[in-house]
Amino acid sequence: MKTTLFFSLLFILFSCANPKYDGIFCGAEETIEKDGLTFFSNENNLFEAGRLQSSEEAFEGKYAIKVDSAFPYAFTYSFKDSKPGDAYLVTIWKKGKGGVIIASSNEGFYKVGSKLVEKKDGWEKIELQFVLPPNYNSKELKIYGFSNQKKVVYFDNFLIKTLEKNQLEYPIIGNSLNILIDTNQFNTIKRLRAEAFDKNILQSSDDSWVKAKVLYHGDTNKVKIRLKGDWLDHLQDDKWSFRIKMKEGNIMNMKEFSIQHPKTRKYMSEWLLHDVLMKEDVLTTKYDFIPVQINGRSLGVYAVEEHFKNHLLENKTRREGPMLKLAEDAFWDYQLAAREKKATTSFHYPIFKSAIVKPFSKKKTFKDSLQKAYFYKAQDILHSYKEFDIKFSKHFDVEKYAKFYALVDIFQSYHGLIWHNQRFYFNPLTEKIEPIVYDANIEGDNHFTNPNRFILADNTGEFKQVKKDEHYMSFQAFNDPVFRKTYFEELNYYINEFNWEGYFKERKEALTAKNELLKNEFPYYTFSTEYINNRIAIIKQQFAQYENKETDGEWFNFNYKAKESINVPTLSEGPINNLSLVIHKEKKKGDKRQYSLKNYFHYPITIIAAGKKKDSLINVPELVLPAFYEGDNITSKMLITDKKIKYVKFKVNGTDNTKTIKVLKWRSPSIIPKKEEDYNLGIFKNTNKDTLTLAKGNYTLSKSVIIPKGKYVKFNGANITLTNKASIISYSPIVMDGCIIIAKGGEGFSLIEPTGNSVISNTKFVNLTPNTQLQTCTGGVSIYNTTIKIEGCEFNNIKSEDGLNLVNCNYDISNTTFTGCMSDGFDIDYGSGVLSNITINNSGNDGLDVSYTNITVNNLKVNKPGDKAVSVGERSTFKGNSFDIKGAKIGIAVKDESNATIDNISLNTCDIGVVMLIKKQFFNAPKLKLTNFKQEAVTSKEIIDVRAVYHKNGTAVKGKEIIDTELFY
Repeated sequence: MKTTLFFSLLFILFSCANPKYDGIFCGAEETIEKDGLTFFSNENNLFEAGRLQSSEEAFEGKYAIKVDSAFPYAFTYSFKDSKPGDAYLVTIWKKGKGGVIIASSNEGFYKVGSKLVEKKDGWEKIELQFVLPPNYNSKELKIYGFSNQKKVVYFDNFLIKTLEKNQLEYPIIGNSLNILIDTNQFNTIKRLRAEAFDKNILQSSDDSWVKAKVLYHGDTNKVKIRLKGDWLDHLQDDKWSFRIKMKEGNIMNMKEFSIQHPKTRKYMSEWLLHDVLMKEDVLTTKYDFIPVQINGRSLGVYAVEEHFKNHLLENKTRREGPMLKLAEDAFWDYQLAAREKKATTSFHYPIFKSAIVKPFSKKKTFKDSLQKAYFYKAQDILHSYKEFDIKFSKHFDVEKYAKFYALVDIFQSYHGLIWHNQRFYFNPLTEKIEPIVYDANIEGDNHFTNPNRFILADNTGEFKQVKKDEHYMSFQAFNDPVFRKTYFEELNYYINEFNWEGYFKERKEALTAKNELLKNEFPYYTFSTEYINNRIAIIKQQFAQYENKETDGEWFNFNYKAKESINVPTLSEGPINNLSLVIHKEKKKGDKRQYSLKNYFHYPITIIAAGKKKDSLINVPELVLPAFYEGDNITSKMLITDKKIKYVKFKVNGTDNTKTIKVLKWRSPSIIPKKEEDYNLGIFKNTNKDTLTLAKGNYTLSKSVIIPKGKYVKFNGANITLTNKASIISYSPIVMDGCIIIAKGGEGFSLIEPTGNSVISNTKFVNLTPNTQLQTCTGGVSIYNTTIKIEGCEFNNIKSEDGLNLVNCNYDISNTTFTGCMSDGFDIDYGSGVLSNITINNSGNDGLDVSYTNITVNNLKVNKPGDKAVSVGERSTFKGNSFDIKGAKIGIAVKDESNATIDNISLNTCDIGVVMLIKKQFFNAPKLKLTNFKQEAVTSKEIIDVRAVYHKNGTAVKGKEIIDTELFY
């Protein structure tokens, strides 16, 4: 009897603790009874659900567990002594559709995973890795298989490993971004993470940054790094999200960026949307994948996403302008207060209403007077947008937004439309707001959860009813008929005309490379573009009904009214940070400083103190601000002081509750007045509905002429004198021949984003200055975003930063001269084209200055420029032939990843012949090749950065040191 019992126990031991498995293992082969329940067992370990043992299927041995929606749990195992930081690797084999691994506790810890790691004979091995969080304090941790599918799922070979060093296992991948951080700095990050788990939310501040270094492709650079994310999904396990700010150098042409688990952005789906947006010239953050290590330990593959810095714009052919958002501070302060039980979710808080317009790069924005002016314009536009009091098509780039919304419908990326996920760019050339698509978070990866959902319709196809102001913000554009029409045109284009098959073929190599990189960590992850084709088929089926409702006037009118009955918080609950007082610094009045204050708390507050330092405020005359009421306009009150203040202290009336709030460094926004544009087109003759003609003759303009889109304009031999700050601004294509435009107290000429090609020939521009109406024009003549031909023209005595400024144009310019321009003679940013027979005389600064452009220049003469004769910068490709340069401080300057080749070039009487350097540190080295190159009376032949590649008349010339850009700029 004893012998039989011994062999029975031995069988149980080896069936559930198979020696070939390192860890706690059970293969569903043997059951025992205990306390009236059936368990699987191995020695002292018990696994629940023994009664579900089945011989119908088995991965190994004779048995497996059979589960369905009635009996969903399999192999439940309990740990009694788990603690924060413990790490586990759990695997299970399953057969059937569905099935996951879950780890959970009664105190709120919950983790689910189904990462596919192996396939065999119709079975799939899935995996869950996890680390217990810092706030874990449960008495029991349960780990189990689970499936609530109606169809049967079989589970077998359940294995739990407790990982050594409490670290999860990730593949080692080459060309990793290695973050090097010392113990003390890393301990600070761990402490901040633990605090986030205590609060159930991560709130970052200037104190959250720590010092580190990054090693990438052999280069080591200093950085600042902090935890990134708001919700704790960014901080789970040991694959945390980070924001990285480069102090020197760049990574993938980025100076500041975030890294996070690819699942936070749905793996390849987010990458695909970003790629399509870039193809369609809609601004979006750079998004890619990169292997990451910390101090040499692999953390697998991360998604990398650039932050909102100027290089985002430069890489997308946009001129520098403010990037903005509606501040999320109040939203996250409320979330924190609710989790700390200091706020009740049933009460109404004006989170959206109190959200201020906030610039990225505040310090840079307010240091530069021009950028500051742009920000104020943008702030007023976005404030009016937030208050639902704006004509959308007048102040927003309708084409860019229509493309964005149409692609949101294609990809179902509605998460990016949430108000606090929206990002904005004020284009200083068009003076309109463009979207920067960010955090799209596609609803599914390789599929759509709700395939019938649309921006304007719910899952049933019915038009949405908008009930909250923060939701209405994204929909109000549809009340503008210009936007609505453009949106339908773009959506129709993407479902019927856009060559998706050709696009996927063109991007096949990139798609495959990204997919293969992800497979290093997610071996069975395969991305298919077929789900996009399926989605387009669904939209095609429903597109007609949208068009019909619009045509028949049945379109839902999104006239949202904010006034509604609300549940007000109790007085004892008190104000929440950034949900109480908002203070803007206004313009000084004489020697007095003014600060406007708005109360967003539901009870009156009284200002009691103010000062420069938070801990030493001085009492001020009491100022009472009335309570906030939803739907009413908030009246601001003014605090006037003799001295500058940075902080204001207030108390809630009727309580001892006080708070101290920081003053914003910029003025408060205003609603943009709605007024009809005065185009002043009386000088033109209408030859037909859309053509304007200015006949030969003399004209004096004391008032600006603004030509709207949709016209075609002819200037035939007209002599135009601009006075009284008058200018000419055209948003339509022009043909100008044999004209003279001269400023006598007037300003300049601007051609802004016309739809169609323009030609300017045999025309003189004299004494022009920038158009102050636009504030964005740097040229006496400024031409933006178009195709332009200029022939036989003169630009004389232009008093502006540039004589002629082309931005993002395709150009053909010949037989043209620039004489006596105050600063740069000719400046080209972005685009591509050809210059032939160009002469630039006596410019105050550079002769020809190009950046981000692909240009060919034949027969160029530059005489006595104030600085550089030719400046080639910011990743330009420059091909030149027959250059004659005299009297320059610098003959040729090539910088910032530009590649220049010039044949037959002569420099005479110059201070420095050639300069090559890296001015902006996120660029790589420049290249220059000069052939048939001659220098006479040149004081210093060349100053070459050691990183640059320079060939002169067939000989490589190597620089000796890194050049200090301060010497030249």
